[in-house]
Amino acid sequence: MDPNDTETNIWAGVTGNGSFGAANLNAFLIYNTGSMDIADVKHTGIAVKAEIKFDINTASVGIQTLYSSGNDWKDSTDTKEFRTLQSDGQGYWSYLGLFTPRGSSDTNNLRASLRNRDQNGVARGLTTMQAFAAFPVLDDLDGYIAAGLFKATEEDASGNSDMGTEILAEGIYKISEKLTFEFGGSYLMTGDFYKSTGSEPDGIYELFSRLQVEF
Repeated sequence: MDPNDTETNIWAGVTGNGSFGAANLNAFLIYNTGSMDIADVKHTGIAVKAEIKFDINTASVGIQTLYSSGNDWKDSTDTKEFRTLQSDGQGYWSYLGLFTPRGSSDTNNLRASLRNRDQNGVARGLTTMQAFAAFPVLDDLDGYIAAGLFKATEEDASGNSDMGTEILAEGIYKISEKLTFEFGGSYLMTGDFYKSTGSEPDGIYELFSRLQVEF
């Protein structure tokens, strides 16, 4: 790319937090627009999140849905792509651990993000719905389970948008006030969005553990 080519972006957003009885609600809406000098490319996209958390007896439960617009490639110079400051826009926002980084399972992941680029580097956008439950198992042992559906907002060049379904289970054992041992596993039923030429994507699993020291 010519070093004289520049990219301009504007982000504007609003966030909201509140409670409804025993439930806590939070949401955001972000608008992004920008352009690149090279080939006079313009983009205008949005990202939206809505989340609710509440307690059921001794368990804590959360449900969230997140959407970002993507590039359908119908117009190569004016798209609905939502861009992020980093190329993949990573962050600890998800309840899951194979699509995205999260806590003790933060090793390798598929780097799904608001921008959500396909295998050709085209930003297709992201649509996901997730839920989790955290609960005590024993006096010093807590459990955590989560599941989520992931789709690209726009289909890739092969007409695929299904990224897959992930389930995760974790145990958190409190050894002392400042020392915990976390362990668990995650399985991803991979969708055709990750299909390579002529082959179906395999399922992915991960087993993880972490000794966590807090100061």
